[in-house]
Amino acid sequence: MILDYFDPALILWPPSFVSIIMFKNYREQNVSQGSDPDSRLYPTIVLIVVSSVFIAHSISHSHAVKELEQRKILAQKLAVETDPVAEYMYGELERSLLEDPLIEKEAMNINSSKDSLFEHINDKHLRGFWEKYDVQITMCETGDSLLIQGENITVPCLEFFKDMERAQGVRTMAKNLSYLDNNNGRVSYLGIIELEEVTFFMEFDSKIIPEELGFPELLLDLEVSEHLRDALKYYSYAKFKDGKVSSQSGEYRFSGNLPVQEYENDFASIDAEGYNHLFYKVDASTTIILSRKQEQYLDPVFRFSYLFAMFCIMSLVFFGLSQMPFSMNAIQLSFRKRIELSMILVLLISLIPIAVGTKYYIEKQYQTRNDQNIREKIQSVLIEIEHKLADEEQITPELQEYIAYLLQKFSYVFFTDINLYNLDGSLIASSRPKMFKEGLIGSRMNARAYEALAVDAKYEFIHQEEIGELSFLSAYALFRNKDQEILAYLNLPYFAKQDDVKKEVSTFFVALFNIYVVLILIAVIIALIISNRITQPLRLIQEKLSKVKVGTPNEPIDWKSRDEIGNLVDEYNRMLKDLEKSALLLAKSERESAWREMAKQVAHEIKNPLTPMRLSVQHLQRAWQDPDVDWEKKLNQFTQSLIQQIDALTNIADEFSNFAKMPKTKNAIIDLGEICLNAIDLFQESGPVNISFQNTASTDGETLLVLADKEQLNQILNNLIKNAIQAIPDAVQGKIDIRIEERDETYIVSIKDNGTGIKEEEYDQIFAPNFTTKTGGMGLGLALVKNMIENAGGTVWFESKEKSGATFFFSLPIHKVQSS
Repeated sequence: MILDYFDPALILWPPSFVSIIMFKNYREQNVSQGSDPDSRLYPTIVLIVVSSVFIAHSISHSHAVKELEQRKILAQKLAVETDPVAEYMYGELERSLLEDPLIEKEAMNINSSKDSLFEHINDKHLRGFWEKYDVQITMCETGDSLLIQGENITVPCLEFFKDMERAQGVRTMAKNLSYLDNNNGRVSYLGIIELEEVTFFMEFDSKIIPEELGFPELLLDLEVSEHLRDALKYYSYAKFKDGKVSSQSGEYRFSGNLPVQEYENDFASIDAEGYNHLFYKVDASTTIILSRKQEQYLDPVFRFSYLFAMFCIMSLVFFGLSQMPFSMNAIQLSFRKRIELSMILVLLISLIPIAVGTKYYIEKQYQTRNDQNIREKIQSVLIEIEHKLADEEQITPELQEYIAYLLQKFSYVFFTDINLYNLDGSLIASSRPKMFKEGLIGSRMNARAYEALAVDAKYEFIHQEEIGELSFLSAYALFRNKDQEILAYLNLPYFAKQDDVKKEVSTFFVALFNIYVVLILIAVIIALIISNRITQPLRLIQEKLSKVKVGTPNEPIDWKSRDEIGNLVDEYNRMLKDLEKSALLLAKSERESAWREMAKQVAHEIKNPLTPMRLSVQHLQRAWQDPDVDWEKKLNQFTQSLIQQIDALTNIADEFSNFAKMPKTKNAIIDLGEICLNAIDLFQESGPVNISFQNTASTDGETLLVLADKEQLNQILNNLIKNAIQAIPDAVQGKIDIRIEERDETYIVSIKDNGTGIKEEEYDQIFAPNFTTKTGGMGLGLALVKNMIENAGGTVWFESKEKSGATFFFSLPIHKVQSS
């Protein structure tokens, strides 16, 4: 189970760290149990998936709660009924009114009609943005009175508005503009413009319109508008007064009547038509609804995909750093990992051309769509303007004011800015003169557009223009009169919805990324399954190959498929048969070779005593034939020599018998230290050799217990000490150091001499039977030592340099007495 490798202390750790630690625990346990190390990837992936699902759900829940609280705060702000853009724009309106000479002239003329003055103000100054408001203009002089309709009373004009400002007015960022907190469900302002003898009072009340015309970002004070626009761009909202909608904005179309709801602390929330609607009851007559699209079913999946990708990358980075080799040459991928990596890389690499190609396609489609929209729009505007000015032979200065009025009117109708340039490229009029007054756009026509229309005689020209960092489409067309004479150049800068392409591309990449994360997850699972199935027979063959031993029966693999793996299995099974035959032939050859070598050695050793025996017999025969020889003496000599040679033959037979058939081992618990001391005492008086002994394994005199055959252990020590003595030349003062030490649950005995040492080319033959460096002997002593040490569960080895002596080591396991 995966939880078997989970430590409860890790619950507060990031999933990537937890997966690494669990992965380590899992790997250590499975490696110790001999399991496949590649299987360690499964619990890591399962842990990351479970962690991503849990965290994605937690984030979704907390985000929903937080978003609802933020929407409540935003609804309370909307209840204030202010318009920051209007407050900003009022300063420009006030300056234009004060600088208009006609207003001051008509205001001073008592006999002039106020209606014509108000019409002039509406036509020239209250177009464009201000058309979203109902504007009531009242002009008051000192002593003027107002008739209050419905109450039939007369009040002083100036005092009436001053009292209104004091009672309901709230100061705004504009100096002479007050927000009216009259709770009428509409955004209301009172503007005061004072001339020398008259005062204009302008009452602004927002119209009930479905959606407001967007205003170019170039003209918005970011400090004023950005916060509000950013907060509302994901919402639709409506304001209801006395159960009827008074204003609304956004994609959602609200009903004209306020639905009945039960409120808790002035708030209520319902889901309807794919939106979550938050109701905020401002007072008994005013309610605000702030709506947002409900979370789609795939949104949690997308959130999961981000988390899954992040945790996978973190896990790979941390694991890669922890397992990073010291050099790139040490990086080796198994066949299974290469399959998995190849499938994932193919998927990832395919992401690049798909993303680039789709991004290019979306941008081209968007550009084509915008070109078509602006082309249709400029033709519509051109038709309207030609209808109004078709009879004109030229554009005179007297027509500029009228043309500006037309451009502002058509700008609001077609939801676009409109500029008109004369034939030399200078600005005649604009629906948004503020952009030219602020210096954001020059008063001269774009050079490329002028060249296209005036020089290349094109009828229409559309291209990209830039103002600062803002890029937008701009369309130009020829404006002709009824006689087809060119009077001016019409221009439409297409500011609207410039972020749409970015949103489309962003939405596409988000969707593509989420799809690919899911695909990668699926690919990983499929890769694991496929690679496991592909490599399963290879692992089976690897397992069988690891168990192959020469000279023992090896089990063939049963594989039924006739594919590449089947061919490999057939070759493996054939190799087993060939190996078995080769092993039999090799064993037979080795036996024959061993017998031949043994026969040769036995023959050689037997010949040595037979030669002196033959000579002795020949001498005896000659002595028998010679009467002068002392026969009795010769017979005694012959007898003695023959007995010696027979004893030599007996020794040879015993040596070969001992080597060929070791006596049965009689293991017992013995003291290694005592055996060593006995052997040292035996050789202490053997000649001019100093033998020293050091026991570092026993510091307090405790016995060194081992489980071995006592007679064989004596023979081992005798043989090694005797060899050490024989390796020391006569001209050298012999010195032999015997030492016992404890290391890794074993006792190690070393016998070091200062003899002639062993030649490097003889290293591999030291423990081989029949090999000797001495003039006498059969070379079986060290071979017997090796066999007896290994029978006792130990090992024997040596270290030597020629002419610097040699050290022979043998180790025996420590025998520990278990207490009852």
